[in-house]
Amino acid sequence: MDMTHKTSTEEYQEWLLSYYFGTLEEPERGQLEQQLMLSPDLLGKFVTLKRMVELGDTQTTPRPSEKAKSQLRRAVAQRFQPRLYTRAWKWLRQPIPLYQGLVVVLGLLLLLTLATPPHQTRAIKPGPLIDSASTGSEQLRWN
Repeated sequence: MDMTHKTSTEEYQEWLLSYYFGTLEEPERGQLEQQLMLSPDLLGKFVTLKRMVELGDTQTTPRPSEKAKSQLRRAVAQRFQPRLYTRAWKWLRQPIPLYQGLVVVLGLLLLLTLATPPHQTRAIKPGPLIDSASTGSEQLRWN
């Protein structure tokens, strides 16, 4: 950027905005500071621009384009997008409503009941019938 030539107001405004936000490179920054000290008109434009930016005059302050806004949004979303682990952990930490918890417990009990094989019982072999009213002693054998 060569500030010794006559430039348009838009170019100066762009340079002043870059200077204000600290994005102007060092050699250009020094040249602009010299021009600000030499030109009261340019210094007045800078002060006016500074006031508009700080007070938020939306009609005369240059606004970023929609393209610049969308690029910034994409960059921020990409930079601060949570990892899969973080999203999964956040989802697992959410409280479970009571009815959903009961359904899960009942489902697990049903699954456990159906998955468990039935217990095998020993078949009772029929033995001799015993008369309990009998007064005689009989020998009982258990097989």
